[in-house]
This record gives sequence, structure tokens and C-alpha cells, in this order.
Amino acid sequence: MNDYPLSNKHFLINYLKQHNIRLRKRYGQNFAVDKKLFETILAAADISPDDTIIEIGPGIGSLTEWLVSSGATVFAVEIDSALHPLLEHHFANCSRFMLIKGDILHSATLNTIENVFKNHSGKRKAIANLPYYITSPILIHLLQGTLKYNRIVVTMQKEVADRITAKTGTKQYSALTIFTQYYARCTLCGTFPPSSFFPSPQVSSSVVLIEPYDVLPMISKNADFFHSFVKLCFTQRRKMIKNSVSALLSKWKLSIDLQKRDAILLQHDISPDVRPECLSSETFINLANSLWEIMPQTIQHSFLRNEKGE
Repeated sequence: MNDYPLSNKHFLINYLKQHNIRLRKRYGQNFAVDKKLFETILAAADISPDDTIIEIGPGIGSLTEWLVSSGATVFAVEIDSALHPLLEHHFANCSRFMLIKGDILHSATLNTIENVFKNHSGKRKAIANLPYYITSPILIHLLQGTLKYNRIVVTMQKEVADRITAKTGTKQYSALTIFTQYYARCTLCGTFPPSSFFPSPQVSSSVVLIEPYDVLPMISKNADFFHSFVKLCFTQRRKMIKNSVSALLSKWKLSIDLQKRDAILLQHDISPDVRPECLSSETFINLANSLWEIMPQTIQHSFLRNEKGE
């Protein structure tokens, strides 16, 4: 008997037909059907029976079958109400499974997860198969949110995975690279063809292991300001950094002469003519911290209010 029936493509197709389930494009539903993919995810997650796992977007439960078999407690967050009855029925006899109905980005869902963490010891791990359109918002939530995870394993579009794990100076190096690597160590674990999913997407997917730092190795004076500056720099990545700094200062109506601007850059051994993609995360942080110091108090206060959620 197959212990993981939902991993079988033919079973899955019949299962969806039997229950009259129509996949919704707006949720980017592509269900995993590749044994090697499941094994890669579980190896990256390094699951122990004491772990508490938040599975984001279980779909019909193909990966969930593997997670509960690992012995850990699984809390699956599913937004699609049409799939709730299937998940409840399929895992009805599994005491280590609980369905959380809702959107992972909504406060009510976050409150539920917070209560889960209060009542369960062990390491906290998040595992997700994310459609392209929602990857960045969920990564921001997982890395910047109040809920802290020991380990995050995400299956995502290969192009996005390449950006998250990119090295300085490469074509893939981007604002998303700097954002994720500011909060965590990121490792590419494997890449899989469209045939690893049903229905097959048009692109390949990659599994990325994200290990959040217990203590950030680099500290920005204001994280939101830092990320805003980096994003502005990469909006036009072929611009020289001196022009990116000028654009930032102009955005907040701060006027300084070009000599002072270049002096700030040279203070951090940055050539004014270098492009953003050539600067390391550490260099970006040091530069952003210097720019923060010359920002008017009104600008600083607006970022500080955002940081406090006011």
C-alpha cells in the first residue's frame, strides 16, 4: 500500500475529479508529485518529532502526508475553503495534524499560530510551496514578523530562488538577495522541472533552505530605511551608486552638495561610479547607516513610527 497516495499523479488527478475540485489560478495551485522533491524538502527541514511545523499552503495535502509521517506536529495553513473538507477528511485520524483555515498574512491567522507556539515546545519550522506572486510578501512576513522560526524551507520559482541565494556582482544579485541575506543564511537545496508538479507550471522550481540568524551579524540603524534605500538602488541597477544616493536624497527633499555626497561614499571605500550590484550587503548597511544620520528628524520619525506599527 502507498503510504503517500496524494504524491501519486494518477491518484491525485482522480482524487480531484472525484471531489469535483477545480484548481484556482489566483492561488497559484500546483501540487507536488515528485518523490525526490519531497525527500529534498524533508532533508532540508531536518525534522525531529519534537518540532512544530507550520505548513503554508498544503493544498490537498501531498507534502503534508510526508510531514506528519516524520513524527512532528503539523499545523497547515490553507486559504482555499474548497480544500478544507478534503484536508480534514484525509487527516481525520492523525492526531499530529491541525488545519488552520485562513490567510497566513492575516492577523487572525498569526494570532492562531502565536497560540500554537505558546502551547508547543521544540523547534519552530515553516515549510511552504509558494506561487510566484506571493513569494516576497510571505518571505517578508516570515523574516520580519513577530513570529520567529528556527528554520524555513520554501519551494519557489527557480528565478526567485536564484536571486535569494545570489552572490555579490552576479546578474541575479538584487534587493531581494540583500533583504533575505540580512536576516538569514540561504542555501539552494535542489531544482526541479515542471513535471514535478500537477498541473505543471511553465517554469522550474527550486527548494531553498532559509536559516534565520539568532543574532543579526550586521545591524542597520533602521531596517525599513535600509531596505527602502536598497530597493531604490536596484530599481535602476545600471545606475552608478552616486546617482542612487542623489535620488534618495532628492526623494526626501534633502539637499547636499556633490562633494559631500561623494565624501560619504569614499568614507566607506565606495567608488562613486560603481554600480549597486557590485556592493556587498555589509557595504550597503554601512552606507545606509551614514545616510540615516543626515536624514531630517521628520524623515527618521516617519520610519520609526512604521517600525513600531503606529
